[in-house]
Amino acid sequence: MIVQSQSSIINSRDLQALTQLASRLIGETCWRVNFSYGDELMLHFGDRLTYRQASMSGQEKGAWILGTRISLWQVNSAGSIIADSETDEIEPIDRVRVLIGKKVLEVKIDEATMQLSIEFTDGLSLLLLPESAQAAGLPDWELFMPDGMVLQAGRVWSSVAAG
Repeated sequence: MIVQSQSSIINSRDLQALTQLASRLIGETCWRVNFSYGDELMLHFGDRLTYRQASMSGQEKGAWILGTRISLWQVNSAGSIIADSETDEIEPIDRVRVLIGKKVLEVKIDEATMQLSIEFTDGLSLLLLPESAQAAGLPDWELFMPDGMVLQAGRVWSSVAAG
C-alpha cells in the first residue's frame, strides 16, 4: 500500500489491510454512476460533496468514489450480466444506473488477480476484472475515500493522500 500522509508513502502487498480499508465502503449507498475520461466507470457513494474547483461549481461528488481505471467490469443481477465494459451499446450507463440507490453489503478482493467484487442490495453486484497483462504504472482500480486517501489497487496496492 502507498500511504501518503504528510509526504510519507508506503507500498504493501498486504491484502488483509487493503480489504479492511475497502470494506469501509460497506453500508454506503451508491447515488451516482458516470463515465469519466477514457470511459472509466465511476461510482459515487456516501455524502454528497461539492467540488472545490471553480470549473466544477454547482456539481457534486461522492465522499467515496470508485473508479474502474484499466479494469474490465460487469454489473450482475441474479447471476446474469446486465451491463459490462465490453458492451456494444453506445450508452451502457442506463443499465449501470440500476446500482443507484443500492447499499453495499459486501466487498471482496482476490489476492492473486486483484479482482474486486461488491455485493449490493436487491441481488446486484459489480465485478472488476483486472487484466493479467497490467499496464505499467497504472492501478487496476482505485477508491477515493472520505478521509482524503486514495487506494490504488494493483499487484502492489497503494493508498495515497489526495491533494
